[in-house]
Amino acid sequence: MKTITTVLLTLAMGITVAWARSTNNPCIIDYTTNICVQAPSVALGAVTLSNSTVCLGSPVSASTTMTSSNGSYRTDTIYTNCPTLAGTNLYPVAPSITVSWVASGPGGYTTSGSGTNATFSPTAAGTGNITFYCQWTSPPPCTDSGTLSNSASYTVIKVELTPTTRVGCPRCLTNLLYSLTNSFVPNGVAWSISPSALTGGATVTPNGNQAAVSAGTVGTNYTIRATSVDNTNCYADANLTVYTPGLITQTGNSYTDTATESHKVIRHSFSPSPAGDAAANHFCFVQRIKGSFQMANGDYFTGTVYGIANVPMNFTNWVIDSLDDDPAYWSPPHNAHSSAGGNVYYVSDDPGPALSSETNCVYKADFTIGIYCALQVPTSGCAAQPSTGTPFDTKTWDYKVTVTTNATFTHP
Repeated sequence: MKTITTVLLTLAMGITVAWARSTNNPCIIDYTTNICVQAPSVALGAVTLSNSTVCLGSPVSASTTMTSSNGSYRTDTIYTNCPTLAGTNLYPVAPSITVSWVASGPGGYTTSGSGTNATFSPTAAGTGNITFYCQWTSPPPCTDSGTLSNSASYTVIKVELTPTTRVGCPRCLTNLLYSLTNSFVPNGVAWSISPSALTGGATVTPNGNQAAVSAGTVGTNYTIRATSVDNTNCYADANLTVYTPGLITQTGNSYTDTATESHKVIRHSFSPSPAGDAAANHFCFVQRIKGSFQMANGDYFTGTVYGIANVPMNFTNWVIDSLDDDPAYWSPPHNAHSSAGGNVYYVSDDPGPALSSETNCVYKADFTIGIYCALQVPTSGCAAQPSTGTPFDTKTWDYKVTVTTNATFTHP
Protein backbone atom coordinates (compact mmCIF):
# COMPACT_ATOMS: atom_id res chain seq x y z
CA MET A 1 0.00 0.00 0.00
CA LYS A 2 2.91 2.41 0.83
CA THR A 3 4.64 1.68 -2.46
CA ILE A 4 1.51 2.48 -4.47
CA THR A 5 1.19 5.84 -2.68
CA THR A 6 4.81 6.94 -3.48
CA VAL A 7 4.42 6.10 -7.15
CA LEU A 8 1.20 8.07 -7.39
CA LEU A 9 2.86 11.13 -5.70
CA THR A 10 5.84 11.13 -8.05
CA LEU A 11 3.60 10.84 -11.05
CA ALA A 12 1.54 13.72 -9.82
CA MET A 13 4.60 16.03 -9.45
CA GLY A 14 5.84 15.24 -12.95
CA ILE A 15 2.48 16.09 -14.33
CA THR A 16 2.60 19.45 -12.43
CA VAL A 17 6.05 20.51 -13.84
CA ALA A 18 5.11 19.51 -17.29
CA TRP A 19 1.91 21.48 -16.94
CA ALA A 20 3.80 24.59 -15.66
CA ARG A 21 6.16 24.65 -18.66
CA SER A 22 3.58 23.89 -21.20
CA THR A 23 2.68 26.38 -23.84
CA ASN A 24 -0.55 26.90 -22.12
CA ASN A 25 1.21 27.82 -18.84
CA PRO A 26 4.74 29.31 -19.61
CA CYS A 27 7.48 30.06 -16.97
CA ILE A 28 7.40 33.62 -15.79
CA ILE A 29 10.89 35.30 -15.37
CA ASP A 30 11.25 36.97 -12.06
CA TYR A 31 14.85 38.28 -12.62
CA THR A 32 18.29 37.34 -13.91
CA THR A 33 21.52 37.32 -11.92
CA ASN A 34 25.20 37.09 -12.86
CA ILE A 35 27.11 34.39 -11.07
CA CYS A 36 30.95 34.45 -10.74
CA VAL A 37 32.27 31.19 -12.08
CA GLN A 38 36.03 31.90 -11.95
CA ALA A 39 37.71 34.92 -10.32
CA PRO A 40 40.45 36.74 -12.31
CA SER A 41 44.08 36.14 -11.35
CA VAL A 42 46.99 38.61 -11.26
CA ALA A 43 50.68 37.89 -10.64
CA LEU A 44 53.70 40.20 -10.26
CA GLY A 45 57.12 38.83 -11.20
CA ALA A 46 60.44 39.29 -9.41
CA VAL A 47 62.32 42.54 -9.86
CA THR A 48 65.26 42.34 -12.26
CA LEU A 49 68.08 44.87 -12.08
CA SER A 50 70.18 45.22 -15.20
CA ASN A 51 72.86 46.91 -13.10
CA SER A 52 72.41 46.32 -9.40
CA THR A 53 75.77 47.96 -8.61
CA VAL A 54 76.36 51.29 -10.33
CA CYS A 55 78.80 54.16 -10.14
CA LEU A 56 77.56 57.40 -8.64
CA GLY A 57 76.13 59.44 -11.50
CA SER A 58 75.07 56.39 -13.52
CA PRO A 59 71.41 55.29 -13.80
CA VAL A 60 69.85 52.23 -12.20
CA SER A 61 67.52 50.25 -14.50
CA ALA A 62 64.95 47.84 -13.09
CA SER A 63 62.00 45.91 -14.48
CA THR A 64 59.34 43.42 -13.53
CA THR A 65 56.62 41.40 -15.27
CA MET A 66 52.90 41.42 -14.70
CA THR A 67 50.63 38.60 -15.85
CA SER A 68 46.89 38.28 -15.54
CA SER A 69 44.04 36.06 -16.69
CA ASN A 70 40.39 36.94 -17.02
CA GLY A 71 37.76 35.39 -14.84
CA SER A 72 34.30 34.34 -16.04
CA TYR A 73 30.63 34.57 -15.08
CA ARG A 74 27.29 33.14 -16.23
CA THR A 75 23.81 34.58 -16.15
CA ASP A 76 21.15 32.56 -14.32
CA THR A 77 17.40 33.08 -14.83
CA ILE A 78 15.06 33.09 -11.85
CA TYR A 79 11.36 32.26 -12.48
CA THR A 80 8.37 32.86 -10.31
CA ASN A 81 6.75 29.63 -11.25
CA CYS A 82 9.65 27.45 -12.42
CA PRO A 83 12.98 26.29 -11.04
CA THR A 84 16.09 28.50 -11.64
CA LEU A 85 17.68 28.06 -15.02
CA ALA A 86 21.54 28.12 -14.84
CA GLY A 87 23.20 29.89 -17.75
CA THR A 88 25.37 27.86 -20.04
CA ASN A 89 27.36 30.72 -21.67
CA LEU A 90 30.46 32.05 -19.90
CA TYR A 91 31.39 35.73 -20.12
CA PRO A 92 34.85 37.23 -19.38
CA VAL A 93 35.68 39.24 -16.26
CA ALA A 94 38.73 41.49 -16.90
CA PRO A 95 40.60 42.94 -13.91
CA SER A 96 41.63 46.60 -13.77
CA ILE A 97 45.41 46.78 -13.13
CA THR A 98 47.80 49.61 -12.25
CA VAL A 99 51.60 49.06 -11.92
CA SER A 100 53.79 51.67 -10.23
CA TRP A 101 57.21 51.83 -8.59
CA VAL A 102 58.99 53.72 -5.83
CA ALA A 103 62.78 53.97 -5.47
CA SER A 104 64.52 55.12 -2.31
CA GLY A 105 68.19 55.56 -1.61
CA PRO A 106 70.90 57.12 0.55
CA GLY A 107 70.81 60.76 1.45
CA GLY A 108 67.00 60.81 1.53
CA TYR A 109 66.79 60.15 -2.20
CA THR A 110 63.36 59.09 -3.48
CA THR A 111 61.61 58.99 -6.83
CA SER A 112 58.67 57.15 -8.38
CA GLY A 113 56.97 56.30 -11.62
CA SER A 114 54.51 53.99 -13.36
CA GLY A 115 54.85 50.87 -15.46
CA THR A 116 56.94 47.74 -15.31
CA ASN A 117 60.21 49.50 -16.20
CA ALA A 118 62.09 52.04 -14.11
CA THR A 119 65.24 54.11 -14.69
CA PHE A 120 66.54 56.54 -12.11
CA SER A 121 69.83 58.11 -10.98
CA PRO A 122 70.54 58.20 -7.23
CA THR A 123 72.28 61.32 -5.99
CA ALA A 124 74.40 59.79 -3.22
CA ALA A 125 76.46 56.67 -2.66
CA GLY A 126 75.18 53.78 -0.55
CA THR A 127 72.46 51.16 -0.80
CA GLY A 128 68.83 51.62 -1.79
CA ASN A 129 65.67 49.77 -2.79
CA ILE A 130 63.16 49.77 -5.60
CA THR A 131 59.68 48.37 -5.12
CA PHE A 132 57.12 47.64 -7.83
CA TYR A 133 53.44 47.68 -6.83
CA CYS A 134 50.56 46.04 -8.70
CA GLN A 135 47.09 47.21 -7.62
CA TRP A 136 44.11 45.44 -9.17
CA THR A 137 40.35 45.30 -8.89
CA SER A 138 37.79 42.95 -10.38
CA PRO A 139 34.23 44.08 -11.27
CA PRO A 140 31.05 42.29 -10.19
CA PRO A 141 30.06 39.57 -10.03
CA CYS A 142 33.68 38.55 -9.27
CA THR A 143 34.22 41.53 -6.96
CA ASP A 144 37.73 41.46 -5.53
CA SER A 145 40.88 43.60 -5.22
CA GLY A 146 44.47 43.30 -4.12
CA THR A 147 47.96 44.81 -4.01
CA LEU A 148 51.05 42.88 -4.94
CA SER A 149 54.63 44.08 -4.45
CA ASN A 150 58.18 42.93 -5.10
CA SER A 151 61.43 44.67 -4.21
CA ALA A 152 65.14 44.56 -4.99
CA SER A 153 68.13 46.38 -3.56
CA TYR A 154 70.84 48.26 -5.43
CA THR A 155 74.25 49.69 -4.55
CA VAL A 156 75.76 53.01 -5.62
CA ILE A 157 79.57 53.08 -5.60
CA LYS A 158 81.67 56.17 -5.06
CA VAL A 159 85.48 56.20 -5.23
CA GLU A 160 87.40 59.34 -4.29
CA LEU A 161 91.13 59.73 -3.71
CA THR A 162 93.26 62.13 -1.78
CA PRO A 163 95.61 63.71 -2.65
CA THR A 164 94.53 64.22 -6.23
CA THR A 165 97.85 65.64 -7.45
CA ARG A 166 101.44 65.36 -6.28
CA VAL A 167 104.43 66.88 -8.03
CA GLY A 168 108.09 66.67 -7.13
CA CYS A 169 111.32 64.76 -7.44
CA PRO A 170 112.40 61.49 -5.79
CA ARG A 171 114.17 63.47 -3.06
CA CYS A 172 111.05 65.30 -1.85
CA LEU A 173 108.35 62.80 -2.84
CA THR A 174 108.77 60.61 0.20
CA ASN A 175 106.18 58.86 2.34
CA LEU A 176 103.60 59.16 -0.41
CA LEU A 177 100.26 57.85 0.79
CA TYR A 178 97.04 57.85 -1.20
CA SER A 179 93.77 57.26 0.65
CA LEU A 180 90.10 56.75 -0.09
CA THR A 181 87.96 59.60 1.15
CA ASN A 182 84.20 60.21 0.95
CA SER A 183 83.94 56.80 -0.70
CA PHE A 184 81.52 53.88 -0.59
CA VAL A 185 83.14 50.63 -1.71
CA PRO A 186 81.65 47.67 0.19
CA ASN A 187 84.27 45.18 -1.00
CA GLY A 188 87.18 47.57 -1.27
CA VAL A 189 89.31 48.66 -4.20
CA ALA A 190 92.15 47.37 -6.33
CA TRP A 191 95.14 49.75 -6.62
CA SER A 192 97.23 50.24 -9.75
CA ILE A 193 99.75 52.64 -11.26
CA SER A 194 100.32 53.50 -14.90
CA PRO A 195 102.77 53.27 -16.53
CA SER A 196 103.79 50.25 -14.48
CA ALA A 197 106.53 48.50 -16.45
CA LEU A 198 109.27 51.11 -16.19
CA THR A 199 112.61 49.96 -14.82
CA GLY A 200 113.15 52.05 -11.73
CA GLY A 201 109.70 53.58 -12.12
CA ALA A 202 107.18 54.42 -9.42
CA THR A 203 105.46 51.52 -7.65
CA VAL A 204 102.32 51.18 -5.55
CA THR A 205 101.90 49.02 -2.43
CA PRO A 206 98.21 48.48 -1.54
CA ASN A 207 97.05 48.43 2.06
CA GLY A 208 93.27 48.25 2.11
CA ASN A 209 91.81 51.72 1.67
CA GLN A 210 95.28 53.21 1.41
CA ALA A 211 98.25 52.72 -0.88
CA ALA A 212 101.87 53.70 -0.38
CA VAL A 213 103.66 54.92 -3.48
CA SER A 214 107.39 54.94 -4.09
CA ALA A 215 108.35 57.66 -6.57
CA GLY A 216 111.18 55.67 -8.15
CA THR A 217 113.86 57.32 -10.26
CA VAL A 218 112.10 57.78 -13.60
CA GLY A 219 110.83 61.22 -14.47
CA THR A 220 107.35 61.00 -16.01
CA ASN A 221 103.64 61.45 -15.37
CA TYR A 222 101.88 58.64 -13.51
CA THR A 223 98.24 57.82 -12.82
CA ILE A 224 97.35 56.23 -9.49
CA ARG A 225 94.01 54.41 -9.76
CA ALA A 226 91.69 52.90 -7.17
CA THR A 227 89.10 50.62 -8.83
CA SER A 228 86.02 49.30 -7.04
CA VAL A 229 85.99 45.53 -6.65
CA ASP A 230 82.18 45.61 -6.83
CA ASN A 231 82.08 47.36 -10.20
CA THR A 232 85.28 47.90 -12.16
CA ASN A 233 83.68 50.78 -14.05
CA CYS A 234 83.84 52.77 -10.81
CA TYR A 235 87.28 54.23 -10.11
CA ALA A 236 89.15 57.35 -9.12
CA ASP A 237 92.46 58.63 -10.46
CA ALA A 238 95.16 60.73 -8.89
CA ASN A 239 98.08 62.30 -10.73
CA LEU A 240 101.70 61.89 -9.75
CA THR A 241 104.41 63.77 -11.63
CA VAL A 242 107.97 62.76 -10.85
CA TYR A 243 110.67 65.20 -11.93
CA THR A 244 114.23 64.02 -12.51
CA PRO A 245 117.11 66.25 -13.65
CA GLY A 246 119.15 63.67 -15.51
CA LEU A 247 122.93 63.86 -15.48
CA ILE A 248 125.04 66.99 -15.54
CA THR A 249 126.80 67.71 -18.81
CA GLN A 250 130.05 69.67 -18.47
CA THR A 251 131.45 71.75 -21.34
CA GLY A 252 134.19 74.37 -21.60
CA ASN A 253 136.55 72.75 -19.10
CA SER A 254 139.61 74.20 -20.76
CA TYR A 255 141.63 77.42 -20.59
CA THR A 256 141.56 80.28 -23.03
CA ASP A 257 144.68 82.34 -22.57
CA THR A 258 145.22 85.71 -24.23
CA ALA A 259 148.12 88.08 -23.89
CA THR A 260 146.48 89.66 -20.87
CA GLU A 261 144.01 87.21 -19.29
CA SER A 262 143.50 83.51 -18.54
CA HIS A 263 139.89 82.34 -18.69
CA LYS A 264 138.02 79.11 -18.16
CA VAL A 265 134.39 79.61 -19.18
CA ILE A 266 132.79 76.43 -17.98
CA ARG A 267 129.16 75.40 -18.34
CA HIS A 268 127.13 72.78 -16.51
CA SER A 269 123.77 71.79 -17.97
CA PHE A 270 120.97 69.29 -17.46
CA SER A 271 117.88 68.07 -19.32
CA PRO A 272 114.98 67.25 -16.97
CA SER A 273 112.17 64.75 -17.37
CA PRO A 274 109.39 65.38 -18.14
CA ALA A 275 110.75 68.07 -20.42
CA GLY A 276 109.98 71.70 -19.72
CA ASP A 277 110.36 74.62 -17.36
CA ALA A 278 108.15 73.12 -14.64
CA ALA A 279 110.56 70.25 -14.15
CA ALA A 280 113.68 72.40 -14.58
CA ASN A 281 112.53 74.88 -11.96
CA HIS A 282 112.29 72.11 -9.39
CA PHE A 283 116.11 71.88 -9.31
CA CYS A 284 119.02 74.12 -8.45
CA PHE A 285 122.80 73.91 -8.58
CA VAL A 286 125.05 74.13 -5.52
CA GLN A 287 128.79 74.66 -6.06
CA ARG A 288 131.56 74.28 -3.50
CA ILE A 289 135.12 75.57 -3.57
CA LYS A 290 138.37 74.64 -1.88
CA GLY A 291 141.64 76.52 -2.46
CA SER A 292 142.93 80.07 -2.76
CA PHE A 293 143.66 83.00 -5.05
CA GLN A 294 147.01 84.28 -3.74
CA MET A 295 148.93 87.40 -4.62
CA ALA A 296 152.73 87.55 -5.04
CA ASN A 297 153.21 89.10 -1.58
CA GLY A 298 151.45 86.20 0.10
CA ASP A 299 148.18 87.99 0.70
CA TYR A 300 144.93 86.77 -0.84
CA PHE A 301 142.68 88.39 -3.32
CA THR A 302 139.35 89.37 -1.80
CA GLY A 303 135.81 89.03 -3.03
CA THR A 304 132.16 89.04 -2.02
CA VAL A 305 131.09 85.84 -0.33
CA TYR A 306 127.62 85.22 1.22
CA GLY A 307 126.83 88.88 0.74
CA ILE A 308 129.94 89.92 2.69
CA ALA A 309 132.45 92.08 0.84
CA ASN A 310 136.25 91.87 0.98
CA VAL A 311 136.48 88.27 2.13
CA PRO A 312 139.97 86.75 1.58
CA MET A 313 139.78 84.09 -1.10
CA ASN A 314 141.44 81.38 0.92
CA PHE A 315 139.39 78.27 1.74
CA THR A 316 141.26 75.42 3.37
CA ASN A 317 138.06 73.32 3.58
CA TRP A 318 135.23 72.78 1.17
CA VAL A 319 132.76 75.66 1.44
CA ILE A 320 129.68 76.70 -0.51
CA ASP A 321 130.52 78.97 -3.42
CA SER A 322 127.84 81.68 -3.40
CA LEU A 323 127.85 85.44 -3.70
CA ASP A 324 124.79 85.84 -1.46
CA ASP A 325 123.28 84.17 1.60
CA ASP A 326 121.43 81.60 -0.53
CA PRO A 327 123.46 78.38 -1.00
CA ALA A 328 121.98 77.87 -4.48
CA TYR A 329 124.39 78.76 -7.25
CA TRP A 330 123.50 81.77 -9.40
CA SER A 331 120.84 82.87 -6.92
CA PRO A 332 118.60 84.76 -6.89
CA PRO A 333 116.23 83.24 -7.71
CA HIS A 334 116.73 80.11 -5.69
CA ASN A 335 116.40 77.84 -8.73
CA ALA A 336 118.38 80.04 -11.10
CA HIS A 337 119.56 78.69 -14.42
CA SER A 338 119.27 79.70 -18.04
CA SER A 339 117.61 77.91 -20.92
CA ALA A 340 119.63 76.97 -23.95
CA GLY A 341 116.54 75.67 -25.73
CA GLY A 342 115.69 72.10 -26.52
CA ASN A 343 115.07 71.24 -22.86
CA VAL A 344 118.65 72.16 -21.89
CA TYR A 345 119.19 74.34 -18.80
CA TYR A 346 122.57 75.54 -17.57
CA VAL A 347 124.74 77.64 -15.28
CA SER A 348 128.22 78.87 -16.13
CA ASP A 349 131.31 80.18 -14.37
CA ASP A 350 134.38 82.15 -15.32
CA PRO A 351 136.62 82.45 -12.24
CA GLY A 352 139.39 84.99 -11.91
CA PRO A 353 140.47 85.88 -14.42
CA ALA A 354 144.21 85.80 -13.81
CA LEU A 355 145.90 88.79 -15.43
CA SER A 356 149.32 88.84 -17.07
CA SER A 357 150.17 91.89 -14.94
CA GLU A 358 149.78 89.77 -11.77
CA THR A 359 153.33 88.38 -11.83
CA ASN A 360 153.90 85.45 -9.44
CA CYS A 361 150.24 85.29 -8.45
CA VAL A 362 148.83 81.81 -8.01
CA TYR A 363 145.20 80.78 -8.56
CA LYS A 364 144.66 77.34 -7.20
CA ALA A 365 141.04 76.31 -6.64
CA ASP A 366 139.08 73.09 -6.93
CA PHE A 367 135.32 73.05 -7.49
CA THR A 368 132.56 70.51 -7.22
CA ILE A 369 129.08 71.27 -8.49
CA GLY A 370 125.92 69.24 -7.99
CA ILE A 371 122.28 69.42 -8.97
CA TYR A 372 119.79 69.22 -6.12
CA CYS A 373 116.12 69.25 -5.26
CA ALA A 374 115.54 72.97 -4.75
CA LEU A 375 113.10 72.25 -1.91
CA GLN A 376 115.83 70.57 0.10
CA VAL A 377 118.35 73.39 -0.31
CA PRO A 378 117.85 76.13 2.27
CA THR A 379 117.37 79.65 0.96
CA SER A 380 119.58 81.32 3.54
CA GLY A 381 122.26 80.73 6.15
CA CYS A 382 125.00 80.04 3.64
CA ALA A 383 127.81 81.11 5.95
CA ALA A 384 126.89 78.29 8.36
CA GLN A 385 127.51 75.73 5.59
CA PRO A 386 124.08 74.06 5.90
CA SER A 387 123.22 70.66 4.49
CA THR A 388 121.86 70.90 0.99
CA GLY A 389 120.61 67.35 0.68
CA THR A 390 121.84 64.65 -1.66
CA PRO A 391 122.78 65.64 -5.20
CA PHE A 392 121.42 63.76 -8.19
CA ASP A 393 124.75 64.16 -9.97
CA THR A 394 128.03 66.03 -9.48
CA LYS A 395 130.93 67.24 -11.58
CA THR A 396 134.38 68.40 -10.51
CA TRP A 397 136.65 70.94 -12.11
CA ASP A 398 139.43 73.34 -11.20
CA TYR A 399 140.93 76.72 -11.98
CA LYS A 400 144.69 76.65 -11.58
CA VAL A 401 146.80 79.41 -13.03
CA THR A 402 150.28 80.68 -12.22
CA VAL A 403 151.39 83.99 -13.69
CA THR A 404 155.08 83.66 -14.57
CA THR A 405 157.73 86.36 -14.39
CA ASN A 406 157.58 86.84 -18.13
CA ALA A 407 153.85 87.60 -17.95
CA THR A 408 152.68 84.28 -19.30
CA PHE A 409 150.26 81.73 -17.83
CA THR A 410 150.94 78.18 -16.77
CA HIS A 411 148.39 75.61 -15.56
CA PRO A 412 150.09 73.26 -13.11
